[in-house]
Amino acid sequence: MPYVKVSTSKSGAWTVQLATKNYGKSVILRHIGSAHTPAELSRLKAVARQELERPALGQTDLFTTHLDLDRVRVISHKPEYLERVVAHYYSLLGFSELGPVLLFDLILMRIYQPCSKLRSLRLLEAQFGRSYGKDQAYRLLGNLAEDKHKSKTRLEQKLYAAHAQHYNTPLTVVLYDVTTLYFESARDGDEYKLPGYSKDGKHKDPQILVGLLTNVSGFPLGYETFAGNTFEGSTLLVALQNWQTQFSSSKLRVIADAGMLSKLNVEKLMAAGFDFIVGARLKSVPASLTKKLLKLEHEDDITHELKYDGHRLTVHYSAKRAKKDLNTIDKAIKKAEAIIDGKQSLKRRSKFVSASTSGKHNKEQALSLNQAAIDQDRALAGLKGYITNLTDVPAEEIISQYKELIHVEQSFRMSKHDLRARPIFHYKEDSIKAHLLIVVMALAIARLLEKDSGQSIQKTVEQLGNALSYTLEDTATGATRIQHPRFEELNLPEAVATLLLPLERQETRGTKCES
Repeated sequence: MPYVKVSTSKSGAWTVQLATKNYGKSVILRHIGSAHTPAELSRLKAVARQELERPALGQTDLFTTHLDLDRVRVISHKPEYLERVVAHYYSLLGFSELGPVLLFDLILMRIYQPCSKLRSLRLLEAQFGRSYGKDQAYRLLGNLAEDKHKSKTRLEQKLYAAHAQHYNTPLTVVLYDVTTLYFESARDGDEYKLPGYSKDGKHKDPQILVGLLTNVSGFPLGYETFAGNTFEGSTLLVALQNWQTQFSSSKLRVIADAGMLSKLNVEKLMAAGFDFIVGARLKSVPASLTKKLLKLEHEDDITHELKYDGHRLTVHYSAKRAKKDLNTIDKAIKKAEAIIDGKQSLKRRSKFVSASTSGKHNKEQALSLNQAAIDQDRALAGLKGYITNLTDVPAEEIISQYKELIHVEQSFRMSKHDLRARPIFHYKEDSIKAHLLIVVMALAIARLLEKDSGQSIQKTVEQLGNALSYTLEDTATGATRIQHPRFEELNLPEAVATLLLPLERQETRGTKCES
């Protein structure tokens, strides 16, 4: 039975609508209006009640008779505008040349409701009315992973072209970072999915490493996968050279975090002709350099120039960073004290806890605070170091470009959380690589959509994911019609509305390609 639904919008206004229930879910049949005062609310509710008393919802080209609200049955529903937007960017990036329509549908679901491939197929049938067999999906994954199809190379060519088309900066600076993706299960003898150092804290679970190369805005340019027990520092040169061989003859400047820093890595980067800016681990430098660091002046936003292993070391002090560092140190001290008092187990060694052995056979451990380590960390609070081979670039530019690393970190967070790249449920290496290709394609669409809309992909999905179109059936006559969301009633931010307006009269699907 239809009823009057009153809800409160984010702006605080009351929204009055006619709705019905379908399997416990409210289905909006008509928007009556928005009220900002109790008087307006009373008027709109009266209008809504009058609408309920009318014998029909209205006349459409698809119905030969009025559609009685009591006879309405919802056959399916889908986020029509979200589908249009994703299809637009899918086509804009040239992805329709990379595979059949099923590839678009899997990317759409990765953005809209990320889940396993099999569940995606069920949701595509239930919500979008598009049916695919399980074998069809697995055959696509196999094709995407096969070397003869060169899907990864073709994708990276599309991404390279997209940077040139949509970003106004020359591709001379790239960002690189590594993350880990874990699996729910593994098979004996697997040499690809292996336990290792996990950035998700899943140290006992099988995992793989993924290295991601982006432009300074975090738009993906290329990626590489590695066995789960690979040292992340050894991935940098492999990823850079694989990508540069295909696309760039100019000298590249790579920005990477401290995890990539090793003497061997720096030597290899210079030998290969790369410029680099890499984060320095100031708490792990030789004692002679630590003495120099401890003597540096702590004035807000001041920079110092030193040498480390023959390379330029730029050190910057920030009062804001110092406050954050000191707060972290205080928390670590409390944790160390809890370990010493026996209130917390010593699963992982704390650098602020010293252990000395005593008793028979030196089996008893006496724990105490490592005051020297505490004092040194406090003295280094607020300092951040950058190692580079760029001798004639101002310190401000070194620091500013390193800060761009936040964009590749954001891309990893989007992949892991918004697009749910992990956990991975596939067994075969080919299927895993195909899964990552789909995730990177979804990430590219999400990044470009964020750039144009001026807001996060999560927010856009929330706004457009709730703008549903319904396929309705008159149970008496069998006639059906599609109830589209009303564009003017979506209350979208101006940037998103401007983005959608040109698509308003286009077909929902812009992704036709040969299977």
